[in-house]
Amino acid sequence: MKMKLKNERQQRSEPFVLTTVGEAITELELFKDDVKVVLEHYKRSPAAMAKVVGVNRRKIHDWLSGRSYPREPITLLSIMKCANKIRALKK
Repeated sequence: MKMKLKNERQQRSEPFVLTTVGEAITELELFKDDVKVVLEHYKRSPAAMAKVVGVNRRKIHDWLSGRSYPREPITLLSIMKCANKIRALKK
């Protein structure tokens, strides 16, 4: 029993490597382009998008410049998926 607990602790303390971190960083760097695609497709202003998303319009400008990203993962994912669908329609 003691040996089993010792093995479990050892497994928990061993470091692991996240191989997708680089891909995630790349996706975040492209997020500002996704915001532009959505705004241009729907012909909306950053203020209109801010109202829909429920944030201050300055946040949208920060997203466009790449200074910050949405706090809620669902907002981030929905904008990215929407931009991908728009790009697929244009092809």
